[in-house]
Amino acid sequence: ITDEQENILAAEKAKSKLQKQKDFSDILIHNLPDIFMLMDEDGNVVEHNDQMEKITGYSTEEIDGKYAVDFFADAEKPLLEKRLKEAFSKGHTSTKGMLVTNDGQRIPHKLNGIRFNFDNATYVAGIGVDISKRIKYEKKLETKSDRLQRAKQIAQIGSFVWNVKEDEIDWSE
Repeated sequence: ITDEQENILAAEKAKSKLQKQKDFSDILIHNLPDIFMLMDEDGNVVEHNDQMEKITGYSTEEIDGKYAVDFFADAEKPLLEKRLKEAFSKGHTSTKGMLVTNDGQRIPHKLNGIRFNFDNATYVAGIGVDISKRIKYEKKLETKSDRLQRAKQIAQIGSFVWNVKEDEIDWSE
């Protein structure tokens, strides 16, 4: 084997290794259970996962190139824009946002973003976790807690302690 052939073999091996790493990253991103968006410095989506399409009802063509904040409720856009800028300036951010699907459904999400540089460009990778079930259970817990507090107050009304030895009754407030 000549030096030239060895160089060609080494280059092919390196290319194969890079392709495997890319395939691994693609599989990982596209199989995340939550939404994933990669945003450029303008906040536009340059990459997303399958869950983004499945949850929002938008196609790849409708998602890629769109301003990421536009997938969320209008009332939250100023805060989300601020958090996106924070991710680019500080390196990370976290907030909550109401994702609005193509058919108008509103789904609360916990959003996390982290900045990174690649190929002389800066990006923010964002993950959105559906928190609708958590919010539902928190509301149930709050309702039950309120009921328990009311039951405690009701139980206090008219309660008393009777000291039999002294034949005295002490009423609660």
